Amino acid sequence: MNEFIKASKNEREQIKKSNLICIVNEKLSKKGYQYLSHFITDDMGMDKYDLSICYQGEDKSYLRVYIEVKVRHNQYEDYFLQKDKIESIEKAAKFIGGKYLILYVNYCLDGTYIWDLRDMSKFKLDKRSCKKYTSVSNVTYVNKKVYMLPKTEAKYISYVHNSEDDNYYVKSNGVELGKDIEL
Repeated sequence: MNEFIKASKNEREQIKKSNLICIVNEKLSKKGYQYLSHFITDDMGMDKYDLSICYQGEDKSYLRVYIEVKVRHNQYEDYFLQKDKIESIEKAAKFIGGKYLILYVNYCLDGTYIWDLRDMSKFKLDKRSCKKYTSVSNVTYVNKKVYMLPKTEAKYISYVHNSEDDNYYVKSNGVELGKDIEL
């Protein structure tokens, strides 16, 4: 199994084993939204996003939450998301229609960080050297446009990625940092 498929499969496993869907459900139920269904994309990772959750509001309108997930084996000061990735998720969301929310979740060694990506103007746009294609093992790098995502703009949850066992998370004694996600 190539590294990309292994990482993609690991991301979907973390969605299943973590309480991510419960966290989003809890927040939205307080706003009058009722959970309808969710869909975790395939292990090949060829979809635009990793998870979508559908809700219905008290006014019978629909809200879809699109979630992109990364499992990190290294800690960084800040993180980034490629501009074309957020654009492809927005394009899919607009095609389906209705209200939507996009979240970017990073399971890290020091906790879990969740960014609300509804307003990308608050993030600095930069260029970074990235793999030309992340879906294949290669060493060809090109400059890509990326949004810089500071940890201070994320909601911090004290579930720590255990690098010894990719399928196991422990609750740490971490402190709540960053922003709360206002759904």
